[in-house]
Parts: sequence; C-alpha cells; structure tokens
Amino acid sequence: MQLDLFRSPLTDPAKNLALEEQLFRARAGEQAHVLLYRNAPCVVIGRNQNPWVECDVEWLTERGIPLLRRASGGGAVWHDLGNLNISFILPRRAYDPDLFLDVVLVGLQALGISARRCERRSLWIGDRKVAGSAFMLTGRSAMIHACILVAADLDLLRRSLKPPKRGLQGRFIQSTPAHVLNLTDVRPGLAPQQVEDALANACQRELGAEQAPLERGTPGEPLLDKYRSWDWTYGRTAEFEHQVGDAVLRVKHGRIVEATPISLDGCLRDCPYDRNAIATALGPEQAKLWAHLLREVAPGAGAAG
Repeated sequence: MQLDLFRSPLTDPAKNLALEEQLFRARAGEQAHVLLYRNAPCVVIGRNQNPWVECDVEWLTERGIPLLRRASGGGAVWHDLGNLNISFILPRRAYDPDLFLDVVLVGLQALGISARRCERRSLWIGDRKVAGSAFMLTGRSAMIHACILVAADLDLLRRSLKPPKRGLQGRFIQSTPAHVLNLTDVRPGLAPQQVEDALANACQRELGAEQAPLERGTPGEPLLDKYRSWDWTYGRTAEFEHQVGDAVLRVKHGRIVEATPISLDGCLRDCPYDRNAIATALGPEQAKLWAHLLREVAPGAGAAG
C-alpha cells in the first residue's frame, strides 16, 4: 500500500472538505493518503445530522461563522486554527480505525502526552475528550478522520454547539455531549504546528508514509460548490417535524412539505425551513398571527429561493 502524506496550506473549511473528498473519490488501486489540515472558525456536522438540532444556526449566522456538512458520519464539531484534522484515506480492505487512531496516539506520545482510545474511537486524557473521529466507507475506499483539540477556543465551541431547545422530532443522528480538553491544558505552549509535525513523523515511522506535495490550485469546482451550497448543508437534512402550539411543520430536504392547520399549508408548501422565508411566504398579516411559530424557527440559514 503506497501511502502519501499531504499537508494542506488551506484554511478555508469548504476547500479543505472538498479536498478531502476529492482525495477519497479519486483514490485508486493500492493508493492511500494521509491529509493534515486546519480550518478557520466553523462548525462541521456529520452527513446524517440535523443542523437545527446540532448547533445554534441563528447565532452562527449573526457572527458570520460558517456551518458545513461533511461527507462522513459522526457528530458535530467545532473547527478553528487551534484544531488539527487528520484523515486517513485507504483501500477498503485496509479499513482499521483502531490501528490508524493508535498512530495518532503514538504521535501524541512523542510530545509527552499520554492519551487513550475509548470504545467509541475517540481520544481521551483522563475524563476529558481531546479528539473525536468519524468514518466513511464505499465499495472500494475508506476514510478515517479525527479532529484534535490543540488550542481551540473552547468557549466558542460550547456556545456554537448549544442549540436552542425547539422540540424538533425526526430520525437524525444526534451528537453525544462530552467534556473536552485542549492539549495545551496538559502541555502549555504547545502549538498546532508541533502536533502536525509529530503526527506526520508518526505516520512516516509507523506506516511508511512519504510526504508529497499537493497539486497547485483549489479542489474541483463541483465539490467546492457542493460544500458551500444550501442544498448540501441544509437540504441534505433527513425529514423531521416541528410542532409549535397548534402548528406542525413537516420538513424534508430543508423545505416544508406539509403544514397544519390547512391555512398554513397553502402558504408554506415548498418554502425553505427558515424564519425569514416563512415570514415572506405568509405575508405581513398572517405573519402577525403566527408570530409564536416564527419565533421558534431559526433565521439566516442562507435559505435557497
């Protein structure tokens, strides 16, 4: 298995997620890759999650913090330049999460940090979580990636991943809350670049990885457009219902497919699940009547027209 080690110079979250998926989709034969990258502040949810359940969409929008959906499963995570992300992109036969996450532990050990892997394949120091993992599998390829808290802004992490309680019901995968810790809490002064170097060295020693340059330019435009799109981030959401008093909205692919009572249904069918879009669809007079409903729906999701 030929393992190439890539270090992304990008910090644009959409570009790095697109690059990660591009490497995954283009992988052939016995090729394998390791990708190390950091992102500017953002929230990234798993493929099968509901953004309105996982984070405070309104709060993020007001502050210009991007929300993105990745191609793999798992829970919602906060990214900033104090995080380090590592992705192992492999032939399906080589899929072994424990083995590759143990390589991460070897890298941390070289920095004098003793962490452990739990049964859910996250990494812990004592009773605090320092890294979560997620996975993606197709017929011929596998991806194992981890998000490591080095010197992240934990206040922003907690606030952004604190969704309002709005009573949404549906079949979506919810994150499992955990108390978290930065590596700098146990190794003051540690820089993300030092962790990146230690993990790169561990991949070279333990897996025989060879550092390789990334091709110039950005990831393919179709993938980049996907990660920046409303249709992927919000429209990919599984069907759910939102009940507020005597009103019920049934939402599929980010749009209202049915509303009760009947007076709402005629106005809101195919309307994006977004406070501003719903208010526009209702019109001024109806919006006043349904003010209690509008208060419970988050605005500013960049709703598609």
